[in-house]
Amino acid sequence: MKKLILSFIEKYLYRLATERLKNKETYIIAVTGSVGKTSSKEAIKIVLDEFFPGKVFATHGNMNDTIGLPMAVLGFDYLPARNEWPKVFWEARKRAKSNKFPKYLLLEMGVDKPGEISYLTSLVTPDIALITNIGPAHLENFGSLEGVLKEKTELFNALRESGIAIYNHDDERLQKYSQKVKQNKISYGFSDGGTVKGKIVSADNKGTILEVTSNGLKKQMRFDVIGNHLLMAILSAMAVSQSLGLNFDKSLNALKKFVPLAGRMRLIPGIKSITIIDDSYNANPSSVLAALETLDSLKSKGRKVAILGNMNELGKYEERAHELVAKVAAKVCDQLVFVGSNAQLMGKVAKENALRGKKLTINIFDTPSRAIISLDEIIKENDTILVKASQNKMRFEKIVEALMLEPEKAKTLLVRQDKRWNKKV
Repeated sequence: MKKLILSFIEKYLYRLATERLKNKETYIIAVTGSVGKTSSKEAIKIVLDEFFPGKVFATHGNMNDTIGLPMAVLGFDYLPARNEWPKVFWEARKRAKSNKFPKYLLLEMGVDKPGEISYLTSLVTPDIALITNIGPAHLENFGSLEGVLKEKTELFNALRESGIAIYNHDDERLQKYSQKVKQNKISYGFSDGGTVKGKIVSADNKGTILEVTSNGLKKQMRFDVIGNHLLMAILSAMAVSQSLGLNFDKSLNALKKFVPLAGRMRLIPGIKSITIIDDSYNANPSSVLAALETLDSLKSKGRKVAILGNMNELGKYEERAHELVAKVAAKVCDQLVFVGSNAQLMGKVAKENALRGKKLTINIFDTPSRAIISLDEIIKENDTILVKASQNKMRFEKIVEALMLEPEKAKTLLVRQDKRWNKKV
């Protein structure tokens, strides 16, 4: 019954969104990728709002699936509770017939099984298609990285003939695939050869000084952001800026406003003068390794600590992926806390791969709630602590809240704070 209801909602919203788009002149920018699509979308929106105030509508949060995307096209910035659907349908019918429409429509496209990009692009045809990267997300449905690549690059295949393909130049799979794209292309990244190039000048647990080069112009600026994948969001926005012919300095200055979304590498002050790197929104092998790489690169007064939980939806790659993360974490961190059903495996692998002569402490817990009870004994003054796991059954934002200097700010700073998530861990 639930599947039938969802199918009806999906088809009905699709029809109304199609009606709303009919005969409308709007410039559509679509963003997908395994990691960083929401952050890239948010950075791009900052630039567009700077140049076209009041003329931009963007996907709210991660309303990026077969229900969320048509709702975004219809101008909704929230997903309704069950009892709100009749009211939403009534409003959606009115909006479908409205002549008011944004000049720029910025849409995030998320997928967890084959065929979804084709479905979403049957509704909207992008003028700009941006792919952030290809990584091991939802592998149990896609089977391999090649399966992920095939799905994500359907976005390029959907481009208008006059459209522009934007891609992460540091991703070898995307770089190779881009040779098949006939439309104009712009790339971004930290490696040589990209159209928009970034260089990290310095980084600490407060932020990063980033140098950006585009169209022969170069500028350094400090951002309250850490992590290559978040800095990539800034570079992706600069690539969109270049594709639209917007002013370089004005675009980069606008991006000073960019801050990580809740649960995505957000820096939060903690007890005992610690710095929390709150990456609790979700996790897959690519994003965990990227977060560990960031932790490794930071200057820190105290120890480097990682509190890591399960990564879900990995299918047959589950054991191998957790082993890989544990190996890397053992070389980066002074203290490791593993939580969940894969904690024992990760602890064993980490112990075997600790650097010779390095004192590595490892704690293992079955559940986040059990970890929280022991945190005060585990952490030390001036630690820099990465907190990351998949959301399903982990709810690592509870761990972040337990470590915060000002837990009363949890509702505004942490992910999953609405009533639907107000459950015990």
